[in-house]
Amino acid sequence: MAFELLTWNSQGAKWGEVWNAVKQRRPAVFCLQECGVPPDYGFKKFATGTVGTYWSATYNGYYIFYCEWLYAVNRRCDLAILSQTKTSSFYSESNYRPMIGLEIEPGKFAFTLHAPASNQAAEYNKTLLIQGIRRLAKQPSAWICAGDFNCEPKAMASPAHWRVIASANPTQQSGGVLDYAVYAGQLQVGYQGAVGTLVSDHYGQAFSVSW
Repeated sequence: MAFELLTWNSQGAKWGEVWNAVKQRRPAVFCLQECGVPPDYGFKKFATGTVGTYWSATYNGYYIFYCEWLYAVNRRCDLAILSQTKTSSFYSESNYRPMIGLEIEPGKFAFTLHAPASNQAAEYNKTLLIQGIRRLAKQPSAWICAGDFNCEPKAMASPAHWRVIASANPTQQSGGVLDYAVYAGQLQVGYQGAVGTLVSDHYGQAFSVSW
């Protein structure tokens, strides 16, 4: 299966821009950070965790898995992941932020997260990813996590079997390459560039994935 994956920190609810990008590109997976409160797409409660309440809906040909982050100062900081297909939904919690994901095909997962802006962001990301993968019902043959890692890509280049793919240019208007993908297992990932229609204080990023 070969597909396109998009990721974007939208800095608040910009669902009109999200659906415009979906219409133009038809990505198989779309990861959103700081997505704000989505419109009423008929969400049903999936689960309530320690740091988030999790909801799911189907709209416009996409399955939407959405996290209402309970510790957010405002609802701007919620997370969502959209997919044309899914077999199961997943969330993991560490400290006070969540990671969410979908099993796109049996044993093959896509995740998204939004790290806190601190010098501990890389360790936070690694802990959340490692713990989350360990909690899966079965170990994945392939996974990819795309999001706002709030640290430079080289900080996420371990464990040794993890791979990182990122833009050579800043992904945030104030500078820094913070939005990229980390992956492992039996898959190939290519960087396709910034998405010109997805601009907040971050630039949307596009990746090709094959597994």
